[in-house]
Amino acid sequence: MLPFIEPCLAAEIGTPPAGERWVHEIKEDGFRTQLNRQGEKVTLYSRGAHDWTHRYATIAEAALKLPGGDFVIDGEMVVPRRDGTTDFFALSKAVAGHDSDPLQFRAFDILFCDGKDVRRRPLIERKALLQGLIENASERFYLCKHIEFDGPKVWEHAHRHNAEGIISKRVDSPYRSGRTRDWIKVPCQYRETFYVVGYAREDADRFDGLYLARREINQLVYAGKLERYGVKLDEIEPMMRRLDAIAIDKPAIKIDIEKPKARWVTPILKARVVHRAGAAPRRVRHAIFEGWDETPEAPLLMDVLRSRIAQSALARKPIAAPASVRGVPAENIMRALEDAVVRPRRS
Repeated sequence: MLPFIEPCLAAEIGTPPAGERWVHEIKEDGFRTQLNRQGEKVTLYSRGAHDWTHRYATIAEAALKLPGGDFVIDGEMVVPRRDGTTDFFALSKAVAGHDSDPLQFRAFDILFCDGKDVRRRPLIERKALLQGLIENASERFYLCKHIEFDGPKVWEHAHRHNAEGIISKRVDSPYRSGRTRDWIKVPCQYRETFYVVGYAREDADRFDGLYLARREINQLVYAGKLERYGVKLDEIEPMMRRLDAIAIDKPAIKIDIEKPKARWVTPILKARVVHRAGAAPRRVRHAIFEGWDETPEAPLLMDVLRSRIAQSALARKPIAAPASVRGVPAENIMRALEDAVVRPRRS
């Protein structure tokens, strides 16, 4: 049986390389996977050499229909979105539930082809062998095509399309197991401000991360978890004191995932976060806490109206009709609601 081969791992730097010696790929957001076929037996390995064939049943079945002889292919297991990007959280849910129907294997390198070791051949030649193997395969397989263009420009394009980043590879490089600078990972980073709706505490009250939300159309929508490693050690204790002071019994948002470690809080604190997941509605990945956003928010018009109605009820006074009913022009609405925010009409 063809053995598991330790994967090639990219070095991570902040600047994409330029020049003709490099080609570039959009980084897939999934689980690194090695696909081995020998005769009628297919094995799918995780990055850590665990046999996950039973989790990836549909891919294993489809691999038997690929042409040629024995092979070892390096790639990423993903769940694709309709726009071609990948959904890491849908992947995690599918794999945990042993549901392989949504899965797709995205191949980017080949180590053995027709039973022959091709790792010493240049990257560009291995890419050609891989293309010949899977270009006419079912939708279970996808060839990660490379881009022969200026690295910084490719990275800018990836950032505009909410990708996790790019992988730059030397065109003449062999396949080397372990960490190498022949492959370079350049992540895209996105800065956002999120509401904190809760935090996780493990046994012995150890802090385990923040639960975040975005405000969308006057409501908060769950945006993922900022893990413990994304917060500096000296910031954890004062952070927990601040959150404990606003603790509540139930979540202030609708959440579709069970959170047994969650301690929910009133969503009044806003965190400045750097992450790699892209813009809304994507949930954060590899998030880093940069600090609290102490900027006060201007009240929304509906919030002001609700407050005025409540005040009128308490004072047992008649509630004034809305400005639109009284015929007050939009430009004069500030006279009726002094602290309201009036959004300009679009022409």
